[in-house]
Amino acid sequence: MLRTPGLPPVRLPPPLRKGGCSLLEALGMRMTSREAGSTELPPETLSTLLWAAFGINRESAAFSRPGRTAPSASNSQETDLYVVMKRGAYLYRPEADGLEPVMQGDFRRMTVCNGSHRAPVHIVYVADLSRYDLGPGQPDPDIGDPEVQKSYYFVDAGFIAQNVHLFAASEGLAAWFHNCDRQGLAEALHLRPCQLVLFAQSVGYPARAVGSGRGGSPGRAGSGSVQDGVMPL
Repeated sequence: MLRTPGLPPVRLPPPLRKGGCSLLEALGMRMTSREAGSTELPPETLSTLLWAAFGINRESAAFSRPGRTAPSASNSQETDLYVVMKRGAYLYRPEADGLEPVMQGDFRRMTVCNGSHRAPVHIVYVADLSRYDLGPGQPDPDIGDPEVQKSYYFVDAGFIAQNVHLFAASEGLAAWFHNCDRQGLAEALHLRPCQLVLFAQSVGYPARAVGSGRGGSPGRAGSGSVQDGVMPL
């Protein structure tokens, strides 16, 4: 557990496993929306968003690891999701349905190179190269090749980003996958040399609809209420 004075851990409510529109409807509505308002997402919406992105959806999968909502090479699960919000940066811990504090302060400006950083949630994709198993039980003989690893972690991040886009489409949220200040974020998040910042993704209610209907108020995945023991964000 990282120690961050003034920024306590957040226990998220359990993510919803039912609801939203159909997959085909979400595909029909999937789009990039660069303008999001600053309205906070309810805890239940944030929890379901992160679960849809790269949460645990089954207890057992390949290589004796839990299964996730997005695939990864040899089930390496090398992608970590850092959640950057106004109050601070957190590491998503899917096994605990929680956010582990990393650094207090508003680092959202670092997550967007060109454009608005007002969205309440910015997901930073970080590849941890130490997750690639190079042992004798690894069936992929090329997984230790840096160029092969690069192809894997870029594709794996894309799988997760599409999950985010589909959830956003289903819930009437604005989502934008973009470049970021990789060096600045690596320093702010205190990453190790084996951890690489890849991209970032902004999520929030559409700016044009804030306060008026679907886009400006909590959607199907959250009512805005906070359960006992769940810290408001």
